Amino acid sequence: MLQSKIISSIRRFISLFLIKKMSLPEQQRQKIHKWLKDDLNQPIYAEAYYGAAKMMDSCPPGYITFVSHAGRDLMNRLAQDENNISGERVQYPDLVDRVQEVWQASWNTTPAVTENPETSFHAIPFLVCDKIKELLREHSEGRRRSESASEMFFATYLDYKDREKIPGNLQHDWKEAKKWFNKHAHLREKPFNEETTRQLRHHFRILEALFHTAASSHIERIGKLDEILEDTNG
Repeated sequence: MLQSKIISSIRRFISLFLIKKMSLPEQQRQKIHKWLKDDLNQPIYAEAYYGAAKMMDSCPPGYITFVSHAGRDLMNRLAQDENNISGERVQYPDLVDRVQEVWQASWNTTPAVTENPETSFHAIPFLVCDKIKELLREHSEGRRRSESASEMFFATYLDYKDREKIPGNLQHDWKEAKKWFNKHAHLREKPFNEETTRQLRHHFRILEALFHTAASSHIERIGKLDEILEDTNG
């Protein structure tokens, strides 16, 4: 009963927040900052969040990239660090270097690989095959860690211990925001357009809404969301 109440309340809160608010009031942002810094003892994430929030207001040069970088780390690493789980990124350059090394050792720099499209397969030396297998295994593990980071946030901070009970719309919004931040967290030559700015504000609102809900105490969270439900139903 209680779990169902939390689920419906958080869903409604997120939707109402996105409709009515462009950004969180300063008092609520301070609450998220305090939660990250004092309650979770994660000052690095606290400063990253608050700095990103301030940039969303002032829009200094390069802010889209900086905010995206902060958003990516907050969504990918906060819950993992809280649960002492390694969130290492896949080291693709190292893995590809290993493939190249055994490739060249086995086939030299110009391996006898036919370009005939009718050829259905090649006999690959064991060492080359083994390193390719390692590359694919690390890629699969990295994807699994990325997907589990989302579930871990909901379980750790929003009381969703059963992954099957996480509302689909919340999972979708979280994953879309994380994917967007990942895509825009690096420097680029072409300038961003107005649509990119709009998308950033949308995804950052998703992050803030979920973080603010998580920052509320368990009892306060239920009471606050019930008030929203009463106002809506009234």
